[in-house]
Amino acid sequence: MSLLEFALGGNPLSPDTQLLPNVSVLNEQFTFTYIRSQQNAINYVVTVSGDLASAWNSSGVNQGTVDVNGQTVATIPMTGRSRFLRLEATLKP
Repeated sequence: MSLLEFALGGNPLSPDTQLLPNVSVLNEQFTFTYIRSQQNAINYVVTVSGDLASAWNSSGVNQGTVDVNGQTVATIPMTGRSRFLRLEATLKP
């Protein structure tokens, strides 16, 4: 079973590309939008890297708030350098 597929509320036995996070630019910030599963067993963190080789971290990322439908919008300030974004999902202990 794919943990990320489960975390985004999808069916691990069926590809659901419409559930993938969406990234856009708004007011000099990246907006990283995703839907959280209705399950409360998952921790979600949006992380960034400058070059895909450096350590990923959540420094400077506003993790956002969750609306009633599970939609979450994290914001990341734009900088003059490259930024790569990813969603990390882990099971709560």
